[in-house]
Amino acid sequence: MLGLLTPALIAGLLFAFSSFAGDFGRKKYTVPVTVVSPPEMPLPGRTFAIKQAAGATFRDWAVLKLAVDQALSSEFTPAASGADLTLTVAVSNYVPVVAKQAAVTENRNVVVGKKPLTNPFTGKPVLRNGKPVLVDDSQPRPVAVQYWEARGEIALQISVEDSSGARLDSSFSPRSEYSNRVETAVNRVASKHETLPTAEELQALLIRQISAGVQKRYTKSRKSIEVRLAIDDPLRAGNALAASGQWNEALAAWSSAQMKKNPADRIYNMAVAHEAIAYKSFDAGGDPAAGEESAQLAVKLYREALGLDPREKVIRDAMERSAAIQANFGRAKEQYAAEQRRLEIEAANAGVRRKEEEVVQAGAGAGGSKSIDANRPDTAEEAKFRAHVRGRWRSLSEAPPEDRQNELIRLGQNGYKLGGDSAQRVVAQEAARLHQVKANRESYRQAVADYLRAGTTLDASKRAQLNELASLLELAPEDVKAIEAQFKFTDLTAQSAAPAVAKPAKPRAAPATQGVKP
Repeated sequence: MLGLLTPALIAGLLFAFSSFAGDFGRKKYTVPVTVVSPPEMPLPGRTFAIKQAAGATFRDWAVLKLAVDQALSSEFTPAASGADLTLTVAVSNYVPVVAKQAAVTENRNVVVGKKPLTNPFTGKPVLRNGKPVLVDDSQPRPVAVQYWEARGEIALQISVEDSSGARLDSSFSPRSEYSNRVETAVNRVASKHETLPTAEELQALLIRQISAGVQKRYTKSRKSIEVRLAIDDPLRAGNALAASGQWNEALAAWSSAQMKKNPADRIYNMAVAHEAIAYKSFDAGGDPAAGEESAQLAVKLYREALGLDPREKVIRDAMERSAAIQANFGRAKEQYAAEQRRLEIEAANAGVRRKEEEVVQAGAGAGGSKSIDANRPDTAEEAKFRAHVRGRWRSLSEAPPEDRQNELIRLGQNGYKLGGDSAQRVVAQEAARLHQVKANRESYRQAVADYLRAGTTLDASKRAQLNELASLLELAPEDVKAIEAQFKFTDLTAQSAAPAVAKPAKPRAAPATQGVKP
């Protein structure tokens, strides 16, 4: 009997007698899960336009532009004019797809005759009916091999500006490359292979790939992956629901399943459900908090399943996905918080503009003149009075009550010999400025809190982002230091353990319309 064992049969027996704790079956049972990733570089705005810049000659620019339009249209709307965002795109390198045939000589195993089959354990010939069993005798020989080869490449250079001309992104250089070699014949005998693509099909493939890179950069990206499920009998009802996309129902079925063995399988399937639900919830709304609870449960359950069955490769692979789940939701939370801060700053700026407009309207309603115009520079007397007001309010965190503002207006009239409208203009603008400073300080404080929510350290990347935010908010170094002193953390970029101060911001100027500096 032993003499009839072939290497393939021995391998099969070894597989059959291997010990596996989980039941995932020899035939894979998989279900699709859509992984949703936040953009690498989120952009503010709702509409966009694409402008071509000089670069390499590329005959399919219209097709490329349409592909990028479609890639961004899930979150932005193309606009012919007045767009919030302008993407300037240059084809920095283009290698047209070229397919060719290549013939080479290679050493291949060729059947040169027959030889007796030997028992791998004894080395003796295997007999059948008293005669040796013969098998093909293959030996390396030089043979002619025919190949189909194709290669092509597209590389872009993309910059993004907002409607004011401010540069939002300038370092994005996506690249798409196709390079493949397919054996077509050996010794003039055709090889089995799939239908080879045409040059036009490969060009379309390159454009699809590079537009997908643009989508990943600026919008949510979605990728469907096949996730394997455990197939224990108590789990099969939930598996059928998961296969049809009914993840909440599948989770309920698995949660109530009674397992006599392999408890890790049930927990693993539940983790898959939570992973799918987390991404589905995140994709449905802008706030990642909608799926964060399920994301955390997925990671927790994958870890628990691995603890119960550490040998199961399927569960170990899932733990690698857990890192991606945490990274995706962590980045999404940071981006959402940053967007909320941006909207708060815009609202505060709008409030300042409204207050200045109210000053102008109040002056006009009282029979005022051009002297109350918020857009004109200060006169010499107004500049002196503004310095006095700013000095008295320097220690305040918000505008003082109306009675104190009226007191200063009277001082401007009596002491600095200003007209009532001019004194009112200075005091109202300084009150609006204090309102803006308060909002900016709170935005920075919230940013620090968000960065430290997941840990107690600031790395170089987060420090650079905070420095940039402090500069945009025009916060003075003492403001930054006072805000960061409210938190306990380690700045990895600092020379000492004390929190580092952001790089000095631009001096806090008076409103740009006033023409004076502090």
